Amino acid sequence: MLLEGVTGIAKLVVGSTVVAGAIGGSYAALNSSQSERMSPNEFVVKVTGTPQDQQYKITCDKAESGPLYLRLESTYEEYKFFCRKTGNEGKLYGSFAEGNSKNELSCEYKHKNNYECTYTPAAGGVNKNLKKVTTDRATGSEKPLLELRPDDRGNQ
Repeated sequence: MLLEGVTGIAKLVVGSTVVAGAIGGSYAALNSSQSERMSPNEFVVKVTGTPQDQQYKITCDKAESGPLYLRLESTYEEYKFFCRKTGNEGKLYGSFAEGNSKNELSCEYKHKNNYECTYTPAAGGVNKNLKKVTTDRATGSEKPLLELRPDDRGNQ
């Protein structure tokens, strides 16, 4: 009788562990997406079109209130991402000349603060990669949160 009681308790404990593990496992799987854990002021920018795909996380200033979007500007030799309170979350585009052709970066808003960007290097150009850089050049009073520059040595 004592052995049957111990066996019953063991089955109960094992069964509870399996159920708890299954419930916990499904919870983790449902909440494992990076974009679902991001705050409204965080963005993920994924770049394809380079030899290796790149991904960057941009965090806007928390002092900003209301919905936030990204803005893309192209300058003499960089693509610069800024946060903005108003705008189109749909498509972003930037380009600049390299010789007789243009480098282009086009981005499209996908979902939950994710942008997918495609880099198209200049035809015949040497800069097939994008590299993250930091410059002191601000646009007006704004400092870019992400700066990418075409490069011929690979992303760094």
